[in-house]
Amino acid sequence: VNPAFVDRSNRFTLNPAGTIGALFPVEFGWTPVLGNDLHGAYKFGAWYTNAHTRDVYEDSHGDPAALSDLGYQMQASAYGAYFSLQQQLSHGHGDGPKSGWRAFVNATASDRRTSTVYQTLAVGAIDQGMIPGRPVDELGIGISGLRVNPRAVANETLLYETGLRSRPADHDEYMAELFYAWQPTRWLRIQPEVQWIHHPGAVARNQGSYTLLGAKSSIVF
Repeated sequence: VNPAFVDRSNRFTLNPAGTIGALFPVEFGWTPVLGNDLHGAYKFGAWYTNAHTRDVYEDSHGDPAALSDLGYQMQASAYGAYFSLQQQLSHGHGDGPKSGWRAFVNATASDRRTSTVYQTLAVGAIDQGMIPGRPVDELGIGISGLRVNPRAVANETLLYETGLRSRPADHDEYMAELFYAWQPTRWLRIQPEVQWIHHPGAVARNQGSYTLLGAKSSIVF
């Protein structure tokens, strides 16, 4: 763990000075084949770092740092966990583990002492080969949420009320998306989509909900 990695002056430096600790990740995976040849992928993981990380709310005495002259307390460690579940539910008009409906659930949880983004959750489903003669076209739908750490919100509220912050505290973000990916050839993919976003970017000044229409394409050489 080295904050100096993001400095522009170190963009060509493989090992700059300034290491403050180490990051230790661990992951367990399971790839079952259930029922009628339905493939799944289940992953559970966690991470821990012994690098000193700033608390998002307290000073060294346990009081609100926004109202203190002591600065923010430095925690001796930080941690987090996540899981990712993907499971094929049916077979479509194509071949392979992606054919048919497959569902997914992804979630993360981070250290409440040190992380501004506390929890994330995304659930959805994708169908490949729904239409006869279109074996690799995909239809997808999903919803997701991002929760800002309540301790970070409390800190930002105090900073705003005392004039040390120019905007109100950040807010949770929610999003939904529906897309259809049309692949007329092996090398071309065109994907129109519609998105609904509530509080984009989890920023308080982005109040309300927004609906976006878009499209993206990719070419594989």
